[in-house]
Amino acid sequence: MTDPEMRFEKRSAIDLTLDASFGAGGVVLSDPAAGEDVARGIAVAGRVVYWVGFDEVPVGTSQQWRIEARFE
Repeated sequence: MTDPEMRFEKRSAIDLTLDASFGAGGVVLSDPAAGEDVARGIAVAGRVVYWVGFDEVPVGTSQQWRIEARFE
């Protein structure tokens, strides 16, 4: 069984390198459930990055919607 997770990166608009000040080395991983985790949307408001998605419990058809926010 696989456990796909959500991965978000912040990169420089100039040279596309990862911005080390965001998450761990420019990357935020979100893995709230043992099943599939899927991002469905992202928005930026000021210095905050929001994303919405869902996580799925591997047994049955249970899904939970999630909204997360991170300061850039």
